[in-house]
Amino acid sequence: MRPAAVLALALLCGCAAVREESAAVAVAPAPVPSAPVAAAPNPWSEPARKVLIEHCGACHLGTLRTANPRALKIYDLSEAAWDARLKPENFPGITRRVNRQASEPQKAVVDKYVRCARDRDCAPG
Repeated sequence: MRPAAVLALALLCGCAAVREESAAVAVAPAPVPSAPVAAAPNPWSEPARKVLIEHCGACHLGTLRTANPRALKIYDLSEAAWDARLKPENFPGITRRVNRQASEPQKAVVDKYVRCARDRDCAPG
């Protein structure tokens, strides 16, 4: 074999090996970062909103003239995700106010909402 042919053959073999190696790297799946799992929606959110509108809406319903700006910073019942800003320290105040004014079935709804939101105990009963 002529030296030029040997050189060409060596280059071709070398390029083929690099191509195979590159293909193997390109085919390998990239690690997928684990995304945080979104919490399931609280099934008691809408029933609780109805109770809270009746008993807390004067301050916590942003569409009313009586709405209190400080109260709206905690939750605004006129927002789609009315409870998005609630923190665990807000739940005792909600429960205390509802327990002073609401009927027993209304208290039960708010209690179920709070247990689901705070404790992740979202059982239907």
